[in-house]
Amino acid sequence: MKRIVEVQISEDQVNPIAATFIKTANMFSSYIQIAQEGNRVNAKSLLGFISLGLRQGVHVELNAEGADAEACLEALSAILEQRA
Repeated sequence: MKRIVEVQISEDQVNPIAATFIKTANMFSSYIQIAQEGNRVNAKSLLGFISLGLRQGVHVELNAEGADAEACLEALSAILEQRA
């Protein structure tokens, strides 16, 4: 499953949101990736998430494969789309 999400988190909230995102991603058994501008990383990796340099207004692609993929994409999308 795939979902395109517009990031709504402000630059000063990236690190706190990253921790929440990773903690949430690790609650799911699905294999999850997040991609931006051709860079694709494991969505369960804090270093990978931070390396994307996400900022407000960019679009990312979330991919999840597994039994709980749909719920996973819902939860992770909600985190990235929350307005600070």
